[in-house]
Amino acid sequence: QLFKQSIDQESIDLPKLAKNFVGQNTHFITAERAAIHLFSKELSVHRNQLVDSILALKEGQSINPFEYVNQSAKRYPKPIQEALLIAEDLFNISKSETELAPLANEIEQEVLNGELIIDKNGTVFFISNRAKSKKIPLDVAASSVKTIASLVFYLKYLIKKNSVLIIDEPELNLHPDLQIKLARILVQIANAGVKLIISTHSYDMLREFNNMIILDSLSDDQVTANDYNIAECIDRKTLQMLYLQYENDKSQRSKLSTLEVANDGISIDSIDASIRGQNKTLFSLLDILEEL
Repeated sequence: QLFKQSIDQESIDLPKLAKNFVGQNTHFITAERAAIHLFSKELSVHRNQLVDSILALKEGQSINPFEYVNQSAKRYPKPIQEALLIAEDLFNISKSETELAPLANEIEQEVLNGELIIDKNGTVFFISNRAKSKKIPLDVAASSVKTIASLVFYLKYLIKKNSVLIIDEPELNLHPDLQIKLARILVQIANAGVKLIISTHSYDMLREFNNMIILDSLSDDQVTANDYNIAECIDRKTLQMLYLQYENDKSQRSKLSTLEVANDGISIDSIDASIRGQNKTLFSLLDILEEL
């Protein structure tokens, strides 16, 4: 609703707007997530505060501890700070699961084809279904595992119904078929009662969302006959698509607008134009190739 009220404005203060979503039940999964669990100990907020304090005292500086803590806590943006603190305490956080844990398990099996485990030191390992006897440290696991790990942990241990989950580019490092599988699970997450906000550039995910919008107009038998389940249908009345773009080619200001969600899905002119342009080039090159 906060976004909806701002749509007609010429420009929008997105950071200020985003703050309205911040709270105990709001979780951000940032585009930097691949590095969070790899370097959480090195990037630890607490460790950086301690190092800065020791160096300041060594140089004989007089510091106000309260002012210092406030300044050093701003080293990273708030979503990254929170992600680092969660990664730092992951073993304790993982002692109890939420009601959305089954969806986390589905992501592990359908997208990662394996399982993420956490040892008593908070170190994350991946066990592939293809080699269940081997524990693979996260730092040498596939990039897709690194970028999906945060979503798995948040769903399994932190996210509850009525939480707000904000994901920046969920498609990162995923093959198109895995993007499609993840899109289906994201819809299940939203239908389970989580307020889901994502930003994406993925044509594959958008097409799959469109498929699931169409599903909502079909009968249950027609849905299952097309290899979907009822929890993967998108009620377009509950969906809002916002499009962020520069006002013009020379402008530094962004404009936020709504896109129509029709019975057959969403059309995004800029993405459609890119696909049409690429196809046009392909057909032209194929014609040339045939003449050689």
